[in-house]
Amino acid sequence: MSGLTEFEVARLRWMELNLRLPDAGVLNTFPDELACHARLVEIRWPNGVHCPRCHEEFIGFLEGRQTFHCQTCLFQFTSKSYSLLHRSRVSLTNWFQATETIIQAYSHDAMGVSLTGKSLASQLGISYAATCRLRGLIMGDIAKHGHDSLIARCICIESISSPEGLSEGSEAYFLWIHDQYTLRSERLRNF
Repeated sequence: MSGLTEFEVARLRWMELNLRLPDAGVLNTFPDELACHARLVEIRWPNGVHCPRCHEEFIGFLEGRQTFHCQTCLFQFTSKSYSLLHRSRVSLTNWFQATETIIQAYSHDAMGVSLTGKSLASQLGISYAATCRLRGLIMGDIAKHGHDSLIARCICIESISSPEGLSEGSEAYFLWIHDQYTLRSERLRNF
């Protein structure tokens, strides 16, 4: 990244994620568990659900248990199985909301100083311990995978179209993203 400091590179990544958040907010875009589940399935398996064990595509769905059922190897799994969300008792709605809150906090301040575990726990209505674990998993996934993070791809639904000739990672691109982020923040504040 030419000419950008480490802080600016981190801030750039968070601002890009923020610009891709839905304008209406995650809770309005994905208002319940079913909407979140449908989005997770769409992102994990864009070409149709397949078994994580045998990779076959002959999958049934057990409505009562909200569980997929492989008709080849008889393995049962959920949309969360074998992912960042595996065995989490935290609702998908809380995962989506926590990710949005984290992206908003870190895009404002690349250190996320304004986001405390207690404030996030209070917002989500879950325990402090669960919130700290959730925050750590989300941060780790975004740090490791960036824009390709599973949870970020679930909620970051908008696209960013930069002006022609502006190369990603350049100082000019950083300034353009910063301007777009500032305009969006002002627009949402006045909304």
